[in-house]
Amino acid sequence: KTLLPNLLFSLSPKALDRSVAASFHENTPCTIFMKGLINIRRDLKLKKKFRKNFPMTHKTGIIGCGRAGSHLALHLKKAGWPLCGLWDARRQAAIAAAELTALPILDPQSLTRAADILFLALPDDALGPACTEFAENNLFRPGQIVFHLSGSQPASLLAPAAQKGAFTASLHPLQSFSRTPDPDENPFLGILMTAEGMPEAVEVGLAMARQLGARGATIAAEAKTLYHAAAVVASNYLVTLMDFAFDLLEASGIEGEQAMAFLSPLVSGTLTNLSKMPPTQALTGPLMRGDSATLSRHMEAMASKRPQRCALYQALGRATLDLAVRGGHLSGADVDTINSLLSAK
Repeated sequence: KTLLPNLLFSLSPKALDRSVAASFHENTPCTIFMKGLINIRRDLKLKKKFRKNFPMTHKTGIIGCGRAGSHLALHLKKAGWPLCGLWDARRQAAIAAAELTALPILDPQSLTRAADILFLALPDDALGPACTEFAENNLFRPGQIVFHLSGSQPASLLAPAAQKGAFTASLHPLQSFSRTPDPDENPFLGILMTAEGMPEAVEVGLAMARQLGARGATIAAEAKTLYHAAAVVASNYLVTLMDFAFDLLEASGIEGEQAMAFLSPLVSGTLTNLSKMPPTQALTGPLMRGDSATLSRHMEAMASKRPQRCALYQALGRATLDLAVRGGHLSGADVDTINSLLSAK
């Protein structure tokens, strides 16, 4: 365990070369062993140099200028990461991203030639076909690193690029991006970015996450679907819940444009509580208290003014009832009464 490393690093490659030339016949086992040491040492030195210099010396290209791609281009550049250009089939999207980032718009052939790291920042259903088309046109090359940004799709979706010798991975930012990037606000700061795929690409993806100010972590390919479902519930369905609340406020006489201003402190307070304690302890409100009379009045009012909302209110209530039970907040009688109320047609 100690002889080989000591021998390997005590002699320079030139010294090893001289030893091989002076002492051993080309085809002897000793010569083959010594030449092997030379190759191992050189490979290790190259790998060390790769790890030290790769992220900041190899240029990155981005194909797809939607929300994620545009934010990524802008904030990678602001973080000092080298970029060589971008492209989008939608000309206006590419122009808007180019104006925002001061990056050139390159055609796919030129961009893939220039980029040592390539992002396919495309919708999930477009990733496979685009990757296949690029591979068929020989736009990928050995040693190139190719990422996609999908939260639900595995890196294996980029198999056509891998078959061309590229290192592939997914790098997903757990974030909801605004329609227009703001140069003064970094949406990557402190967020989770998950990487999955070939180790060579994952290593670079995690370095990129650090450069953006994010927290990088690896994830198993088979875990991505539920991981993405969690993100959908926390982000997309939160918007649906807020729309539900806005609609009820409007029905109560509060104008829609004021709804967010009134509800924002309440929502922020709830999120603060959730950051400090588990959901079973953060839960408040009439259901947690076993106040079936208030819940009944809610449903009567909705049946009168927003009947289309009753089913959603009941479904959310049943899920919340389960949470209250797990938190030990309710008696058996309260659980039965509330369950009957929330299950009524």
